Amino acid sequence: GFTSALIDSLSALYNIDTDRVYATGMSNGGFMSFLLACQLGDKIAAVAPVAGSMTPETYDECSPIHSMPILQFHGTTDNVVPYDGAIWTRPVQDAIDYWVDYNNCYPLPTTIQIPDTDPNDGSTVEHIIYPTGDNGVSTEHFKIYGGGHTWPGSAFGGSGTNYDINASAEIWKFFLKYDINGSVLPTSINNEDAASGLIVFPNPAKNTITVDGTIEDSDISIISVEGKLVYKTKTYKKSPTTINIVDFNKGIYIIKVKGENNSFTRKFIKK
Repeated sequence: GFTSALIDSLSALYNIDTDRVYATGMSNGGFMSFLLACQLGDKIAAVAPVAGSMTPETYDECSPIHSMPILQFHGTTDNVVPYDGAIWTRPVQDAIDYWVDYNNCYPLPTTIQIPDTDPNDGSTVEHIIYPTGDNGVSTEHFKIYGGGHTWPGSAFGGSGTNYDINASAEIWKFFLKYDINGSVLPTSINNEDAASGLIVFPNPAKNTITVDGTIEDSDISIISVEGKLVYKTKTYKKSPTTINIVDFNKGIYIIKVKGENNSFTRKFIKK
């Protein structure tokens, strides 16, 4: 097909990592992302549809060839692609359930209520995570209550656009966790990180680590196993924080993220 040939052509022209080719898109592009997950699994590592679902044909004929990380965004008041489905589109939850089952994820999700940082946008968000699928993948859904047929966080979204999350940033964070073989994170940290939304990667690490899923106005501290504070910083927005650890001695460290009402700790290894 065209998309397969396009990937092959770009791979021949440029030095790309063919294990890390992803698909995302909005509306028809969201439907296309699901279609690629079903039909082009030999080239696609993960997909993140926005305001799109699976057509009955895609749903019935889907034939994925590997566990497929899924991150789906959809507004409950989308009047173009109805959240509860129509004769031409499966309900969003049907699409989520399909991938939860195929990926062999834990069927009882963890639901994280996203802070309503913009009460004027008329919508709120839940991040619903089905973790521990085969090869460490997860099936995830940002359910936007009151959200319309828009791209969350877009400056050009118009009415119905949610601004508590930025879909572009969330998609990139999600894709960073996977290649075509599944999770690139150590298996031992997948479960606890999925439950809290906090991830430290890569782990082990040599030059830098990225702390993702922090809460706003949080303190990040790194402590050696001897109990010595070796690094401290503060974040003022919910976005990934990259920390240079080149000068750290090799060994095990504890990273602590503390907000006003929450506190999480993780271990990581400096190579």
